[in-house]
Amino acid sequence: MKSSIAMTQELEKTKKLAQKNTRATAFLTFFMPLLGYIYTGRYQAMLMSLGLFIGVTGVCVAGDLELDETEDLTLALQFIYGVGTAVENSRAVSQAKKRLQEPKFPAINPEHQKIQLLRLAKAQGEVTLADCVLEINCSAPEVRLLLEELQREDLMIVDNREPDGAVVYRIISSAG
Repeated sequence: MKSSIAMTQELEKTKKLAQKNTRATAFLTFFMPLLGYIYTGRYQAMLMSLGLFIGVTGVCVAGDLELDETEDLTLALQFIYGVGTAVENSRAVSQAKKRLQEPKFPAINPEHQKIQLLRLAKAQGEVTLADCVLEINCSAPEVRLLLEELQREDLMIVDNREPDGAVVYRIISSAG
């Protein structure tokens, strides 16, 4: 199982990639493959595709070909490289957008986060901001916004804990 740090890094990379425009990625990568990969921040994929292109071109040109045939072959390989990298890079952006909608990354969906917070408050009776941050793996300001939203929706109340005065959040439940 991945550590929470690795999952957070993966989530951040996926978020950044998902913010890219798929069509712009395809256009940039088709006409200028290196620029397309820089745009998406996929440097490892860029180096792998460039190495593959150079290797295939080198192997093909190393044969006994006439100069005219070599130029035609190189142009054909450049076209294939452009199409292949454009498809691969834009597909990566599209897949990142899909991955953010999967349950693997529930932190992206605010409604899911609010449900998690309500379940936590119901299970514990009262929760602190720190409890909520640990539950949904978001920053304190992000969690505070969610808690304020739950208060506006009359689902939670904020109070002070008797013994130490700490700010706590409680679920509003019907008496019965």
